[in-house]
Amino acid sequence: MIEELMADISQQVALEEDAASLRELLAKTIATGRSLNAFFSPERGVALGIHLLGFMRRVRKKEYLEPVDPSLLSQVSSDVFSVSKQLLTDYGRKFGREIDDTEALLLAVHLEAARNTQS
Repeated sequence: MIEELMADISQQVALEEDAASLRELLAKTIATGRSLNAFFSPERGVALGIHLLGFMRRVRKKEYLEPVDPSLLSQVSSDVFSVSKQLLTDYGRKFGREIDDTEALLLAVHLEAARNTQS
């Protein structure tokens, strides 16, 4: 599944030097999602991969997203938010980057959607 997703993603965006790291983070995220009963359709998997690629590039370039309204955190379950934050923290640690709630929330939305919309 990962190789098919990587091929689809590479048709939409240039992966450049990010391919290996994206493959690893995407595989880890999808595996973690399975443990939460979140299963990614091919379309959702591509959307997830493109999102993760953007996250990776923001980390590398030391860019940050605008903070979101804290009330939005109530839109995702605490277990999914915690897992999302940990996944991103593990990646960000390589770059000395602390992961803010905005990044974790955006990943959590992907996981919640995959968990709540089974195909």
